Amino acid sequence: MMRGDSGHGHGLMQIDDRWHFADINNGAGWHVITNIMQGMEEFYAAWKRAPEQSCVPSASSWRTRARAAYSAYNGGPSQICRFTNPDHKWTRNDEGFVSKYDNESWLNNVADTQATSPIDSVCIAEERNNCSNDGGTTPADPIDQLLKLSNGEHCILAEGKLECVEQAQDSACLVAFGSFSGAATDFSDSQAAKFSKTLYDRHQCIHAIDNLRGVGTAVTLLKNINVRTTPGGTKINQSVSGANYQVLDFVVTDSELLKRYYQIQHAGKIGYVYAGKESDDMLWTEPTDQADVTLIPQAGQSILITASTGINMRRTPGGSLITAIPNDTVVNVVNTHVQGTANYIYYQVEYGGQTGYVYGGFILPNSTLADWATLTEATPPTPPPVAQRSGIGSNTLWYRFLRNCAQLSCSQTNDYVVGFKLENLCNGGRCRYTRDQVTELETEGDWSKVRINRNGGEGWLPTTDIDWQ
Repeated sequence: MMRGDSGHGHGLMQIDDRWHFADINNGAGWHVITNIMQGMEEFYAAWKRAPEQSCVPSASSWRTRARAAYSAYNGGPSQICRFTNPDHKWTRNDEGFVSKYDNESWLNNVADTQATSPIDSVCIAEERNNCSNDGGTTPADPIDQLLKLSNGEHCILAEGKLECVEQAQDSACLVAFGSFSGAATDFSDSQAAKFSKTLYDRHQCIHAIDNLRGVGTAVTLLKNINVRTTPGGTKINQSVSGANYQVLDFVVTDSELLKRYYQIQHAGKIGYVYAGKESDDMLWTEPTDQADVTLIPQAGQSILITASTGINMRRTPGGSLITAIPNDTVVNVVNTHVQGTANYIYYQVEYGGQTGYVYGGFILPNSTLADWATLTEATPPTPPPVAQRSGIGSNTLWYRFLRNCAQLSCSQTNDYVVGFKLENLCNGGRCRYTRDQVTELETEGDWSKVRINRNGGEGWLPTTDIDWQ
């Protein structure tokens, strides 16, 4: 940040803002490498012009040519032969330069003139990013670059970790971890092995980019927008301003502008509409509660199971089996979950007094949703009430804390059921515990949800902990 010449000279090379304002504005005054490169470019421009001057005998008159280049560098292009005038007011500068040129005093600071430079000067001169600091023998960590792994994943290196998405078209979502531009750079398996990696589902993109709408949500179009086969592709028709469309897919392009496209259904055809960039997306669409046509059922709606063999209901998407829901059954949708590059749909539903997830097909490249379940206006039948029964703590039980769900891994409540063994111990006069009476509320596999008659506490415990009456 050093300044000279009444504040006009900037940096180590004293780039003058009166002659090179644009360069100073672009960083030549404060970035040390840029400042040096700018100074060298100016000196070299004068060096190339010097042999054409009357004060330089020939192109190979190295000392004279260097003096001419310095005079132009120090005094401006018109002063290229200033060094020949001993009466010039700045002749002392020219004499100082040639003294340094002749004495080569800088060599006193160089231990080995044949050593490899610790700086990759070619990389720096070409103004590339992340130039190595060992002469180019070891690549530097590629900060602020989009990296392509051998398996097709695209990543950015941030804070020593690879943050990745599965496919190139979702790479703009990585802006949450750092800036990058241009094409992806191949990153070998051996390079990638040096870093830990996190692979993000593409649907987490909506948390990284402001106002990006997720699959299944609805938007109102604020303009008539061309519907195209692909983002920016062949026109199919034109959507209608003010219409409400469900988002079937999203694509974000340009990591700087963050242009977004939404796949919608319009006039019975599927295509993409442009929805603006980060700075003006609010002029193209706005969120709404409900689409005019719903293709992906949402929370509060009902679906009809259309898969011929029914659908398995699981504890989590793709997780452990709870039960099977038969074909032609209507169930309530509690929530809709989307994941994966093909936009796999999972519905959280209620069935048989339990809640779990069923697979609903995928959207890309062509929807298979109708093969699994469809939106219906019908309401699911009211499940028959669970036949309540009563019981007491088992003869083999001391006591058991209730749990918040029907698994041993679930957290305990503060309530417990006393069994016969603890009651029997108390009959000896050492305590006042009495075997608990309970009412069964519902069942799930080998577990029962009970209410303790003693205090009204509710929770789950193994069915065998109760002697049922």
